Amino acid sequence: MNEGTMLRRIRAFEAYLQIELTRKWALALLFLFFLLPRSGLLFLAVLFFAASLLPKDVQSRRLSLYLALPFTRTGLFWCSFGTGLLLMLLGALISGAIGIDPDWASKLISMLIFFVAYFSISLIGAVAGRDTLTLPILALFTEITAGATLRVEHPFRAFSPFYQEDLLYSGLVALLLLAAAFTHYQIVVKRQ
Repeated sequence: MNEGTMLRRIRAFEAYLQIELTRKWALALLFLFFLLPRSGLLFLAVLFFAASLLPKDVQSRRLSLYLALPFTRTGLFWCSFGTGLLLMLLGALISGAIGIDPDWASKLISMLIFFVAYFSISLIGAVAGRDTLTLPILALFTEITAGATLRVEHPFRAFSPFYQEDLLYSGLVALLLLAAAFTHYQIVVKRQ
C-alpha cells in the first residue's frame, strides 16, 4: 500500500467521523456510558451503540448519501466499524486514566468482543430488512437465558460473546459473525 492510498483512507475515515458525530449526537451520549465499569448497563450501551452505526444507516436507506461522497461500500463498512472500535478504546482508556475502572484492559477486551458480535448481528438484521435492535435483543435474550439455564461448566458459556468465559473462543465467534455480516452486507447491498 502506497502513501497516497493510506492518506486517502485516513481522510475518508476522518470525514466519516465528522459526519457521524455531527449527525448522530446520541453517539456522544452513549460514549459516556463507556466510562462505566464492566456491568450489564455497559453491555446494553454497547448494544445500542453498535446498532446506531452502519446498521441504522442501512435500515433507513441512507447509504446512497454516503456513496455520493468518496466512500465505497467496503470503505463505509470499515469506517463504521472503526468508529465503534475507536470510541470504545477512548472510553476504556479514559475510564482507566481517571480511575473509574482500574481493570480497563479486560473491560476493553470484553467490550470489543461484545461490540463485534452485536454490530454484526445488528447489520445482518438491518440488511435483511429488519429493525436494527430486534435481532440483537433477541440474540442477547437467548444468550442470557441459555447461559442462566445451563450449568456454569457448559461449553456454551465459553463461546458466548456475552458471558466470555473463554476470550479466545468468544472472540472467534465474534469474528465469524463479522465475516458473515460483511459478506451479507456486500451481497445484498450490491443488489439494491
